[in-house]
Amino acid sequence: MNLAPTRLRVLERFRALGATALFAIVLATAGAAEEVSPSGEVSAVLMDGATDKATLEKLVELGPDFIEEYFEILVEGAYPIRVGERGNSRRALTPIQKHTILLALQRLPRPRVLAFLASLASAQEEAEKVTALELLGQIGTQEQLQLLLELAAPEEGSARVPLAVRQAFGSSFERVLLRGSWKAADLRRAYGAAHPSLLVAIITAYSREKNPERLELFVALLGEVPEVDPLILAEITRQAETLSHPPASQLQSIVRYYLWRDEPQLLIEASRAASAMEDGEAVPHLIHLIGHEDANVGRSAIAALNSLSGRQLGHDAERWSNWHEAELAWWTTEAQRELQSIRHGRPEVVSRLVLDLSKKYFFRHKLSAPLAAGLMREETDLVALTCAALGHLGSWTSVPHLVRTLGHREDEVKAAAWRALGRITNLELGPDQAAWKPVLDRLPFPDSQ
Repeated sequence: MNLAPTRLRVLERFRALGATALFAIVLATAGAAEEVSPSGEVSAVLMDGATDKATLEKLVELGPDFIEEYFEILVEGAYPIRVGERGNSRRALTPIQKHTILLALQRLPRPRVLAFLASLASAQEEAEKVTALELLGQIGTQEQLQLLLELAAPEEGSARVPLAVRQAFGSSFERVLLRGSWKAADLRRAYGAAHPSLLVAIITAYSREKNPERLELFVALLGEVPEVDPLILAEITRQAETLSHPPASQLQSIVRYYLWRDEPQLLIEASRAASAMEDGEAVPHLIHLIGHEDANVGRSAIAALNSLSGRQLGHDAERWSNWHEAELAWWTTEAQRELQSIRHGRPEVVSRLVLDLSKKYFFRHKLSAPLAAGLMREETDLVALTCAALGHLGSWTSVPHLVRTLGHREDEVKAAAWRALGRITNLELGPDQAAWKPVLDRLPFPDSQ
């Protein structure tokens, strides 16, 4: 393939940007309009058999005036081995040579490379787009976010970005994402400005990391592009499942709103997200969805109710409503009195109470701290029973209390605390308190006494 058309297109775009006259002259004089051949210097470097490091240094030494030629070689995947003749013979780039050229471009003056890439913003050829995106992924930061989107954008009026371009954009976006500190505004800006067919790539790149901040960002994206909301809700579910504690109530309420939507797929994903976020206030909405005309919606609602309650009440909405009303009544009228008796109540009474509380899965996060008062009792069997109850409830809020209990004087209690910790965290750590210190340091809530 002749390099002349590519060279002329690049030159025209670069001139349109108002680049310096000197750089335009360098590009324009690199060859004639019909038969443009590279200078031969790049080919000579690639063909001289030097080590990869020496080749890199020579390419860098040639300087920024060769940016366009390096780019053309990357686009073509080959370089000429005889210069100045019509129908030049060409040799395919090896993967190592391609990598070396990319490294050389990274070491050339960054403003010049970025200016060249900006000249390609209106490029329409797939190979040019892919190569430009790959290069920008190597050197760009969030400051080049708009350029990244422009390079990936399809021709005006086109409904979809080609697969190869989407893949290159996704890889480059992910690399740029790792370079620097991104904030919610950056992601929302990218999400709002991107072509619809690039949104999946943005979501996928941003979902690699799982933490409360990423969850909050995804919740903020709901409603920005309604067609993609099911995918956003699915990612919220994945993010929430990695948390050790339910997220803030305002985040739960935003997701809960989608339980009143009409679209079955939204209802399904919102049910899953409400379950993963452990949103107890979503229970009445989920009960309402049990009888939905779409059976998949009903099944998703029941699965969410099973997860939130620790119960299996099937398709009977009335049974679910009765259970929910009973749980709320207990919490408001009896729970505080019962919890206060754990520390000083009679052993036989407290034993029965601990067993009963271990079944209150719906309130597990609220119960774990007051129930942990049983770990301070003198009765060995009661302390061991409390460990088992906390393990059954499975709330990470009890982890600090159980780690302290690993230092108990009785081996029976130490073993019970260790088993409970393993059940809650799914971590296979030793029974020593020191082994659990890194876990405590990562908890998002204070280690209350």
